[in-house]
Amino acid sequence: MQKASQIPAVSLLLRIVSSIVLVGMAAVHADESVTISLFNGETLHNWDGDPEFWSVKEGAITGVATVDKPLKTTTYLIWRGETFDDFKMTFEYRIDGGNSGVHFRSHEIAKWQVEGYQADISDWEDYTGVLYSSPRSQLAYRGESVAIDKSGKKTVTRFGDHDRLRKHIQEKQWNQYMVIARGPHIMLTINGVMMSQGIDRDREQAARTGIIAIQLHDGPPMKIQIRNMAMQKLD
Repeated sequence: MQKASQIPAVSLLLRIVSSIVLVGMAAVHADESVTISLFNGETLHNWDGDPEFWSVKEGAITGVATVDKPLKTTTYLIWRGETFDDFKMTFEYRIDGGNSGVHFRSHEIAKWQVEGYQADISDWEDYTGVLYSSPRSQLAYRGESVAIDKSGKKTVTRFGDHDRLRKHIQEKQWNQYMVIARGPHIMLTINGVMMSQGIDRDREQAARTGIIAIQLHDGPPMKIQIRNMAMQKLD
């Protein structure tokens, strides 16, 4: 059994190790002279989705499901332009009701249907800032740094409090999201604050490249808006 006096030291060590990994991810170099805009603010050029639910409103990509026009099956707006390997993606989002998210390094499984990594966004469930991966579900909850080995086994280190981190997220207002993906490392931040991180080496399910897509989840009426969406490739 571990002595009580040793516990703080172990906790401090875990925080230091986690901090080193997180700082290393934040320090990756993006070629800021080559920023690839994924949305021109006016049209859905290079995007493909069900026109019944996706449009451009208020200068933002907008997905809407209403009582009169409900969504019975989750659908995606898919980026048909360039795919990306290692990158820094930034965008602003605003959500009112429901569940959404931005997929990356993902793949299309059917018309307007996508599987893969997702930077989660939610209004009716507490998932915003969570690193998700369908069909594997949550890889890293808010405040977690999760290492996944080749066999799929997860090792979790907590670097922050789930509820306290939520205070940095503005409900029903515009928030700045950033996704950094380099090799097996994936890091999510909202409004400049680290939310979650994954180091995914799963030999069967980890991905290093793929498509970008925005989710509109089935269920209650909702509205998701995305604007100022851009990519920078990492060295």
